[in-house]
This record gives sequence, C-alpha cells and structure tokens, in this order.
Amino acid sequence: MPRTPKTPFINRILSKRDKLQAGVVEDLLLEVAEERDLLEVIFDSMVEGVIATDHHGKVIFFNSAAQTLFSLQEEAVLGRDIRELLPQGELRDRIAQAIDSGERVYESELRVEVPVERLLRMNIIPLIARLERFFGTVILVIDITERKANEARLEQAEKLAAQTTLSAGIA
Repeated sequence: MPRTPKTPFINRILSKRDKLQAGVVEDLLLEVAEERDLLEVIFDSMVEGVIATDHHGKVIFFNSAAQTLFSLQEEAVLGRDIRELLPQGELRDRIAQAIDSGERVYESELRVEVPVERLLRMNIIPLIARLERFFGTVILVIDITERKANEARLEQAEKLAAQTTLSAGIA
C-alpha cells in the first residue's frame, strides 16, 4: 500500500515524535477535531448539497442540504455506496461513471424524482491529491427547479407583452 503523502501538520508531529508527551498528543488531536468540526459547520451552512465519497464510492460526507434534496438522513447513508442509494436513472449513471472513471462532470442538469420532481445541476469533482492519488469524489448539487420555472414564466410574460404590443399597434 502506498504511503500517504505527508502534510505540514503530519510533518510537524513526526518531527516531534520523540519528544511528544501525552498532553501534547491530546492537544494536537483536539486541534484536528476542532478543524474538522469547523469544516463540517461550513459545509452544513451551504445551500448546495455536498456529498463526498471515498475512492470506492462509499459516502463519507453528506451535508444537510443534500439530506433535504434527497430526503435521506446522513446516518442512513454514511459508509454506503452512493450508487446503491440513488434510484436507477441518469443521476445514478452519471455519478457512477464519474466515480469509476475519475473524470470531472461539469454543470450537468438532470430532472429527478427524489422524492419529488426537481431539476438539479450537478458538478462531480474527483478528489486527486499529490502524486495523482485518487481519494474519491465531491458531488455538488444545486436545486434549480424554481429558477427554471421563473425563467419560463418570464419568457411567457415577455411573449404575452409582445403580443399585446402588436395587437395595440394593429388596433
């Protein structure tokens, strides 16, 4: 198994490993836990759905917006393969293809019925670290249903206004 590339944080710990005392280790672990908590709060504050998978496609993060979009609870999806959680269809196929190939999917728009019909815009981004090591994927999901409906209403109103102007000009 290839060794994980070292980060500055890991290098700091390794440089002090001979001198580390239990209290220092505890402080370092608390620092890591606080940083992780901060990142979770940031991602949970986003209106976009954020789903992260490992290199096998197993869900390792599922923010609150994703829970709302897909009507799934984080506890029910963590550790499970994302391809098994989604119903058959284009959404599942695109995610599976991106995970299997490691290729990025840009601005993909899909109509889904999970749990109600919605129009979603997705970006599927491979997580590739140093030395081209594939860690998994991040899936960003935005519900654009209402925006598209507003665009359609605006287009309809503009057509109606043009017809009214034309009719007034004829009369």
